[in-house]
Amino acid sequence: MSKKSHVQIAGVINMTDTVNTQISGVVNMANSSFCQISTVNITQKGGFQLGVVNVRDTADGFSIGVINIVKKGGLMEGEISGSEIIHAAASFRSGSQKLYSILSIGHNFSDKFFATGLGLGTEITLKEKWRLNIEGIQYQLHDKNFKQENYGGLTQIRPTINYKFAEHFKVYAGPTLNLSVVNKDFEFKAPYSIWNTTSKDMKLDSWVGFTAGVRF
Repeated sequence: MSKKSHVQIAGVINMTDTVNTQISGVVNMANSSFCQISTVNITQKGGFQLGVVNVRDTADGFSIGVINIVKKGGLMEGEISGSEIIHAAASFRSGSQKLYSILSIGHNFSDKFFATGLGLGTEITLKEKWRLNIEGIQYQLHDKNFKQENYGGLTQIRPTINYKFAEHFKVYAGPTLNLSVVNKDFEFKAPYSIWNTTSKDMKLDSWVGFTAGVRF
């Protein structure tokens, strides 16, 4: 605990009014900070946060975590979407307009696999009700029996346009650039391939797809 510090390093908790860098195993707390790295980071005003849960008062910095809570000017919204490879997905976005985290879960009804994903994105204002979102997300694919030896991974880059048609509702659509890496025993079929390769145990496919959904 301190009033003002350049660096704080602790196994469990750091607490201070003003600090440049905090690193701990469980919780960092500060009124003003430049960098916080921990499981839970809490600051009123700060620059960069890296953790599982990040909490800040204002959107003046960058937060990277599973859940990012920005009290003033923050972004927190849910999403229902679909694409040619993940037919139905539910996602949660949290952070700020300039940088937010994505937590997603989805299902493919044809090959009957599940997908869990984490990603990052940014939102650019085009007009009053129009936004451009640029996102990257990494999915872990799970077969219907959740066998660990049947590995599947899907990387997506997706620029999408969204339109705010009501106070708390947006519709969006756009292309996706996909790269899949799966075990040959995994029941997965790319819709088509613009580039692919195989090895003894793995196969890679890439293709351009499409996604659309509703955010609220």
